[in-house]
Amino acid sequence: MKIVRGALWMVAGILIVVAVFSGCLDGMDGSYSGSSGNTGGAAFSSCSPGYAKYTTSGGHCCKEGYPFYYDGTCHVCSEGYNMFTTSKGHCCPEGYTHYYDGKCHQCALGYYVYDTSAGHCCREGYPYYADGKCYTNYPGYSSPGTVIISDGQVDSRTGCPAQSNLQCSGWITAGSCQIQSCTCYYSGLHGDTTAAFYHTSDGAYFRCSGAGQTISCVAAAQAAAQHCT
Repeated sequence: MKIVRGALWMVAGILIVVAVFSGCLDGMDGSYSGSSGNTGGAAFSSCSPGYAKYTTSGGHCCKEGYPFYYDGTCHVCSEGYNMFTTSKGHCCPEGYTHYYDGKCHQCALGYYVYDTSAGHCCREGYPYYADGKCYTNYPGYSSPGTVIISDGQVDSRTGCPAQSNLQCSGWITAGSCQIQSCTCYYSGLHGDTTAAFYHTSDGAYFRCSGAGQTISCVAAAQAAAQHCT
């Protein structure tokens, strides 16, 4: 009887040892400190402290804050995006290095790329680029906001050259006369641009200020409406 009991205790002891040893193996697998790069297909899946596997890291252990893996290393931003000194800690695509108003922009606040700025960022109100600078109008021309083309003069009433492509809306009755809005599209010395104006049925013209992306028609619309009252 003592022999049987001894055998049972021996079996129980072996089971306890196996269970403990198995638990140790599981603990080793869960606490392995991997490298900051690819685990190389090893059986251990965790990363060292300060590193983690992200959905964007392709199975690699990347340092916290660097969740994107490509070109053999971990990055802060996804491929094609970077943090610039003007992006205020945000990831922006190449060519859009300034961050404000909740998104990335090509130019700093108050600056824009206009139809007439030849790809350069110019300050608002200075949409024409020439000789390394931005101007309110093309150098050598006195009419602000207009473009002189080689084979036609600009109509001072509309701001549109004779060779422009003119598109007008239908007539809208406003008081004693009718009003239509018109936009002309044309090619100037430094690229394509636009001008706009309001035309009344009694022959009055109210030109919008600016050209291209600088067009503002609020004052012209108010003047046309007042004219027809």
